[in-house]
Amino acid sequence: MKCYFCNSDEGDVKKLFSSEDSGIMICNFCIDILYGELHNNSINSKKMNISPRSIKDKLDQYIIGQDEAKRIVSVAVYNHLLKIHYNLNNVRKGNILLIGPTGNGKTYICEILAKILNVPFTIADATTLTSAGYVGSDCETIFQPLIGKYSPEDISKSIICTDEIDKKARKSGPNTSLTQDVSGEAVMYSLLKMIEGSHVDVPMTGMRKHPHGDKITIDTTNILFIFCGAFNGLEEIIARRLNKNKIGFDNVKGQDDKNLLRLVEHEDLIQFGLIPELVGRIPIIGVLDELNIDDLCRILKEPKDNLVDQYKTLLGADKINISFPDETIRKIAETAHNKRIGARGLKSVIEKLMMNFMYNVDRNEPKDYDIIWEEK
Repeated sequence: MKCYFCNSDEGDVKKLFSSEDSGIMICNFCIDILYGELHNNSINSKKMNISPRSIKDKLDQYIIGQDEAKRIVSVAVYNHLLKIHYNLNNVRKGNILLIGPTGNGKTYICEILAKILNVPFTIADATTLTSAGYVGSDCETIFQPLIGKYSPEDISKSIICTDEIDKKARKSGPNTSLTQDVSGEAVMYSLLKMIEGSHVDVPMTGMRKHPHGDKITIDTTNILFIFCGAFNGLEEIIARRLNKNKIGFDNVKGQDDKNLLRLVEHEDLIQFGLIPELVGRIPIIGVLDELNIDDLCRILKEPKDNLVDQYKTLLGADKINISFPDETIRKIAETAHNKRIGARGLKSVIEKLMMNFMYNVDRNEPKDYDIIWEEK
């Protein structure tokens, strides 16, 4: 005695119902599911236990600043979850584009989102992708890191972050080739059906598909694609659209490059070099601010996984207690800011500062130390 639809045994369900004509059995759980489908999956029948505000609150625990970008992403992701949770097939998917300087948290926001939502996540580097048949990786290989770790069903509800998408912008100018750019424009065309929603054959191994190789089919309908890029030079395109040069716009409107980016429209991205078909499939745009020195100081100390606590934990394993005076924190932040390497570069700065100390410290006689910045 088993349910024809879910294969549950009689002892695993409350009741099995039988068709007199065919003898087919259906359990009470499957009846509930079908009832929900017939009544448009009423929100009252299975309420989601998160909200855009709760998503942003969790992002705030890991990411300093970028409040506007975090709000945009939180609302977009929540709406995407609603679409999946209630099977709202008439609602189009809201893929996201994050614009901002390198090292300012674009891919980190995506990584933390996946952790918060407990869904499969991977970051793909768009610069390695080329059109099928050319040196590089097929677009379908962006799913490969998830294969083997998750089932195809789980992967079909994942978050895929594609970084450096601005590097795929098609070339313009007098030296532009008349043939298609296999590493740029052709890649954008290859991504179209994938991000819109289709069944994609992903090779189990290797960078390229093989007609006789092992592969797995992934349904991308409910995969959320988040694209990231610095888009250097986009400010000039926006300024031209507004019929102002950058200097004039600053004087008249009091706007700088950062605020110019907030005025970005889809037409600006097309002018930059993204193909219109791709831009049309990415309806949501978030702009990240360039981090200042105060932001970098907070990033060193405040987030849940901050670097200062990581080094304290590392040395604490040897009973060595360290502290970072405010002056040292400031110097680390200033160095990263001056090198224009953003939050991502803080690790390299602090690692260089700590190298000699971690090598020479006496681990047989642990005690307390202040980490002092020394000019070189």
